[in-house]
Amino acid sequence: MSLRTREFIKRGIKVANAPEDSLRLTSRLRTLESRHNDLRNRVNFVETNSNESKKSINEDIKEVKNEIRKIENLLEELQHAVEVLRNEVTLRANKEDVDVIRKYFEYINPVKFATHEQVAQIVEEALEKHHKK
Repeated sequence: MSLRTREFIKRGIKVANAPEDSLRLTSRLRTLESRHNDLRNRVNFVETNSNESKKSINEDIKEVKNEIRKIENLLEELQHAVEVLRNEVTLRANKEDVDVIRKYFEYINPVKFATHEQVAQIVEEALEKHHKK
């Protein structure tokens, strides 16, 4: 009897089925190792997918940030344009101002004005008529 077998007997462990138990334990150990390897492969697969997803999400976040920057720039341009329009509106004449200008225009009636050349021609014609008499 081996030293190990004596040790098992002292502790009350049956050693009669040691070869069968050894085979069963070896088989169970192989099964556990196989499960362990499967789990390790799954963890690696999940890590790989997680890293790929993380990269994809980071790229999407960058694209969204770029789009937000573009929108912010467009919003700033729009605000500037609105401010320019607001300033233009305050500078334009109101209805009362236009009515006053219209009355002056009608009073003066620039259509009846003559040009310098027309006045010179009228004066020459008048002088010629006066000299002929």
